[in-house]
Amino acid sequence: MNLPKLQFTIETEMIQAPAQVESNCNEILFVNKSAPGVVIQVNGYPIAPDEFMMDAGHINEENKTRYNVTSTTANFILYVKRKIYK
Repeated sequence: MNLPKLQFTIETEMIQAPAQVESNCNEILFVNKSAPGVVIQVNGYPIAPDEFMMDAGHINEENKTRYNVTSTTANFILYVKRKIYK
């Protein structure tokens, strides 16, 4: 069976201050790369250092969620990776 090839791009971003993150993608990954003890919250979901949260859709679905990123400290590092179908 020949399935059509779907093309996508990967976009990455570093967040270091409270922000609203637009998804507009099929899959989004949040990774807390902060120092030990720094917990980041994404839409209220706590992410400990070196832990992650991912929202993934089925092929050709697009997530339109707006994620609210906060932390209890001013110094944090959140890695964001998006999979976007063309």
